[in-house]
Amino acid sequence: ELDIGIGVTDPAVHNANVSGVEFEPLFTETHLLFCGNKHPLFNETNIKKSQLKEHRFYQRGYAPDDGEKIGSTHLGAVIHDASPALALLLSGQFIGFFPAQVARKWVESGQIKPIIIAGVKDEIEIGYVSRQGENLPPGLKFFMEDFLDSFSKYRHELESGLFDKDSQLT
Repeated sequence: ELDIGIGVTDPAVHNANVSGVEFEPLFTETHLLFCGNKHPLFNETNIKKSQLKEHRFYQRGYAPDDGEKIGSTHLGAVIHDASPALALLLSGQFIGFFPAQVARKWVESGQIKPIIIAGVKDEIEIGYVSRQGENLPPGLKFFMEDFLDSFSKYRHELESGLFDKDSQLT
């Protein structure tokens, strides 16, 4: 039995209206399509969506429509975390969606690059689902208060411009 789940949220959760369960969105994360510096598309410019169908991609386990989004049927792997996604990109054998903010370090070092094509990106909502406040064990209630307080400070930095938006990839 879980007390809380934090991560990618299914839009159906918003409207589930389940008694005793609370959903709270936290932020939206932009995922761009990427390839590694060993991939044939890495040195290409002005890449067209029609070129993507020739390339193997990985699918994010929570996004079964990745192939449709990029126009490819060459599914080579299903991933459930950013670490294996990065490993597949760095191998030069795959293209795939990856969080733009997380990718910055590898983009700056020339190891991966975003494939910028109009309409080929994804906005992923990150949030949490938990039992409603009065049903939480005391330790979890304390954790949630601390977690939400920390997150509100982060959200304030994002909204106030303290976060370096110019260094984002999007």
